[in-house]
Amino acid sequence: MPSRIRLWPSRGRFSMASVLAVAAAAHLFLLGSPARALTPESPEVKKVVAKAIKYLEQPTPDSVLRTDHGFNAMFGAKALVGMCMIKWHGEGTGGQHPKVLEAVESIRQGIKLEFNNVGDYPIYNAGVALIFLFEADPQGYREEKEKLTQFLLRVQKQHGGWGYLGRPTGDTSMSQYGVLGMWAASASGIETPVSSWEGVCNWLLRTQDPSGGYSYQGTDPGNFNLVPQTPPLKVSLSPAALGTLGLCADCLRLFPKVQKRDPNVPAALKRVQATDEGPRTQTISQGQVAQAIERGDNWLRNNGRIDPKEWTHYYLYALERYRSLREELLNDKDNRWYDDGYAFLAKTQLDDGSWKSEPLEHVVADTSFGVLFLMRSMKKSIEKAKSFGGGLLTGGRGLPDNASEIELRGGSVRAKPLRGPAMELLSKMTETNPDDPEFDKLLEGLEQQSLVDEEDHLNEIQKKLRSMAQGRAPEARAAALRVIGRTRNLDDVPLLIESLKDENAQIYLAADEALRFISRKFTGTGKDTRRDVIEVWKRWYRGIRPDAEFADE
Repeated sequence: MPSRIRLWPSRGRFSMASVLAVAAAAHLFLLGSPARALTPESPEVKKVVAKAIKYLEQPTPDSVLRTDHGFNAMFGAKALVGMCMIKWHGEGTGGQHPKVLEAVESIRQGIKLEFNNVGDYPIYNAGVALIFLFEADPQGYREEKEKLTQFLLRVQKQHGGWGYLGRPTGDTSMSQYGVLGMWAASASGIETPVSSWEGVCNWLLRTQDPSGGYSYQGTDPGNFNLVPQTPPLKVSLSPAALGTLGLCADCLRLFPKVQKRDPNVPAALKRVQATDEGPRTQTISQGQVAQAIERGDNWLRNNGRIDPKEWTHYYLYALERYRSLREELLNDKDNRWYDDGYAFLAKTQLDDGSWKSEPLEHVVADTSFGVLFLMRSMKKSIEKAKSFGGGLLTGGRGLPDNASEIELRGGSVRAKPLRGPAMELLSKMTETNPDDPEFDKLLEGLEQQSLVDEEDHLNEIQKKLRSMAQGRAPEARAAALRVIGRTRNLDDVPLLIESLKDENAQIYLAADEALRFISRKFTGTGKDTRRDVIEVWKRWYRGIRPDAEFADE
């Protein structure tokens, strides 16, 4: 089997106007049809996967659990195993598999301990945990998902990337898992700030080597004039970075969806599927991302292998994700990368069904990565997200029975907002139970209200919002905090900072989102603890109002 990977087509510049789609089709024409077309359902593939699943289902030896400071025993590794069980056994049986239940309990303990049991790996653990919980139940585990999302948003660094806690630099690998977690949260119906997506997307655009590759710790020039990255450029990190860019571009709606037609309808009557709304960002262009992907593809064409010597199975997991995103966004159907990956994994699988990568023996994670590659994990997650992520209301309560009460906005199905003066909406909102579907409609209407026409009543509106923000119902409090942010009234900042102390993740996320909106500049504080986050926001506020006082001082 050739070691040089065959998943990138011949040289040539992409057409920016078509955002790579035309080029992808042309490349496939030049390459011709793959000689083989293996899938997760192919008998030889299922045989290899079954052997690995058997290994993962057994109790993990203590000698393995202790490897590399116990990484194999962390809740992220357990979540990877649980995800393998769901993909292999199906959602029904797999969802109740002992390894799945073990992973859920381990995640809950990790959250309870505020990630103090994961050493230097909190970003990896949180990101993988969110993906796993989405796979286990797209609409369930709401509290766990919100707390994991809250953590990721809290530690996102101000330059936009993620990295080791306590270090200023961004880490390409950790940023990959931060984005994976945010994507899973979004697919579960949890709001993630556009500024967070913009921040990490811009960071990845700035930290690409001029040759197209990526290094481990990104050197950020602070602008888009690319600088040489610290060598060596890692084969394992390039698909990780490019796949992450793909997720960012999709969530920011930079890539137009491929239009589909029903082949069973006569040509004259065929209806083109409506495309998504416009981009969600004004700070990142379609062309920037397309050029970065083109550079990355060129680099991988010259340097990519199916069997890099280090972090091989981690790489395969990232590669499947990138190829699945290319297939979804660019209609790139080339399958040879999968055939080569299967051949490599079948050849190197150990007698007990496991795989191991150098330089460290993360055997539980490596074996899980191998399974997830062969099962086309990301491809399946994308299909699931289409069904669940796009069909949740803001509050995550599901769709109303009456289709006239919903509308499509931003690629998601939402409650149709109730229109009217802000004072009228707010008065109804204070009288409506947050569990009532009517509450979502009122909230949507109020959040879209510019309040410009309500200037005469603004003080009264703000008083009502502040009262709601200190009430009992978490949903109502979170809603009030989000709308308070829309008023951009600096007098409300102390209330928002105080709300960051709340143990309810929904309230914390709402307060954090409001502060970001008011400040207009933060993608994240990059701080490890809630106390540090609060101190950052206090310092920012005192930079504007030096005499500001807070309730806890």
